[in-house]
This record gives sequence, structure tokens and C-alpha cells, in this order.
Amino acid sequence: MALNRELERSGSWLFRHRSYLPLLILPIFLLSLRSFAYLDQSHFLNEIWQVCCLAVSMLGLAVRIITVGRAPIGTSGRNTREQVANTLNTTGIYSIVRHPLYLGNYLIMLGFALWPHVWWLTLLTSCIYALYYERIMLAEEAFLLERFGDAFEKWTDATPAFIPRFRQWKPSNVPFCWRTVGQREYNAFFLIISVFFLLDLIGDSLVEGNWHLDYAWFGVFLGSFVIFAVLRALKKRTRLLHVEGRLRQRRPAALSAPRPAAKGIPPDASARRPHLKNYKGFCPAPKNMNRQFSPSNREARTLSCDIDRPAQSSFTALATENWR
Repeated sequence: MALNRELERSGSWLFRHRSYLPLLILPIFLLSLRSFAYLDQSHFLNEIWQVCCLAVSMLGLAVRIITVGRAPIGTSGRNTREQVANTLNTTGIYSIVRHPLYLGNYLIMLGFALWPHVWWLTLLTSCIYALYYERIMLAEEAFLLERFGDAFEKWTDATPAFIPRFRQWKPSNVPFCWRTVGQREYNAFFLIISVFFLLDLIGDSLVEGNWHLDYAWFGVFLGSFVIFAVLRALKKRTRLLHVEGRLRQRRPAALSAPRPAAKGIPPDASARRPHLKNYKGFCPAPKNMNRQFSPSNREARTLSCDIDRPAQSSFTALATENWR
């Protein structure tokens, strides 16, 4: 039991940093390129091999698209601070595998690892991935077990964790949405194309002995960048990709910023300090003036002072605004 808790604790830490830790594999990739050569000394065969590797990574992206395209709100998200699950997905791709997003991530990484055609890189990457995501999966499943109980146990008994069991497919009750896919997966698409473009540039330059730009890959890279820029702009500046009831939307920065506090009154004090819930209030009036706190309701609380009417009205409005 103690070991399980330790694995869950490390898995929770890895979960919060899972967006950046895979970059630690980058030095291993660079090391594998030291002795890079074309497959069977043929540039044509090497190009075919690159297309096959790209197909493996795109298969991983397809798995992610199938998963995200039918994800309801509060599930299959990119949250990193804490585990979030409003519902338990047991249909669609979740009826054949419990962690389809991580399966898609592995296929994307596998395509990268196969590119230098070095056997030890593929083996080492797979081992690191297994150790890394095993703990994340354990932490996630501990959270889901605590939240959904018997329903989760029944689902795990019938559904494999990582290797799909296609014969038990159940159609999803959530319609597929391309706008959700465009909102979520444009980063992964651009990442895949960028990595293969850079690998081709580095590989060709090492073999040729000088910088060699493959214009076909460069054109694909530019096209993917245009798609990335358009989708990012649509997501950040418009609501065209927003679908009500599918994904939780971030509040604009202008709405998320804390309101300026009145002098002497901390913003949202009752929310940050529960012991101040019944706080008598504060009025920045001279000490010889009487002070009285009269909460009208939970929504709006008014501070009133024995001061002249114009000053009282302006201060009351400001205090009410900051204490909501």
C-alpha cells in the first residue's frame, strides 16, 4: 500500500509537468544522429522511410482526434494543476482502451524514434515512455476510482489500459465535432510536421556535409505553419471554434484579472479567508466617526459610515463592488 501511494504521488507530480518533461529525451535524439546515414545508402529509400515514420506519428494524431472530437466538457482535457473528470467516458474509443490520449502520444513519439533507423533509440524511448506514463495513469485511475467507485471498477475490468481491444467497440453518445478538434489539436499537428522537417534538415545536412534544404519538406512545413497560425488566431481572437457544452473555455485575461481594491479593503477577503466571513467590515473614516457594517444579503454587502451623503454613496458603491 505504501508503494502504491508513492507511485501515485510521483504520478501526480509527473501529471502536472507532463507537457515539458518529454523534452528531456531530446539529447538522446541528438546523440542518435551522430552516425546518421541514408537507409541502404539511398536517399530515395530514406525518403520512403521518412514517410512511413510520419504515417506512424499521424496515426497517433488520428487517435487523439478521435478522442478529443467526442470529448464532453470536463474530460480529456489539458489541465495540469489537478485531475478533472465531470463524467466517466465508457463509450467510443474509451470502450476499447482506457488511455487513448496517451496511446496517441506514444505513437507520435514512436514515429520520431523510428526516423533515425537506430534500434536502440526506439527501445530506449519506449522504455522511458512506459515508466513515465505508467505512473501518470496510476495517479489518474486512483482519482477516477475515488470519484466514480464501482462504475469505474466495472469499466476497468472490461477495458484494457493501453492496448486496444477492438471487438468491444461501443458507439459514443457524443457527436463528433471538428471545431473542438481544431481548437485542441493544432499544436500537436504543427509539432509533428516541425519535428520531421527539422530531422530531415539535420539528417540531409550531416550526410551532404553542408546545410541542405529539402524544398518538399519546407513546403509542408510552411503549409502546416499557416494552418497553425489560422487556428490559433481563431481560438484566441474569435469564438468560431467554441462549442457550447464541449470544452471548458478560459476566461479572457481582462475578466480574470483581480479587481482593484479600495484603500484598506482586501479584495475577496471572505473568499480568501473563511474566518472573515462574518467580518464587521472596515471604513476608512476618522477614528472619531461611528462605523457600522450592514450586510443586506450574501450577494452584496454595504459599508455605511456617519459621513456626508455624497462621500457615503461613492464609498458604498466601491465597497459593494469589491466585496462581492
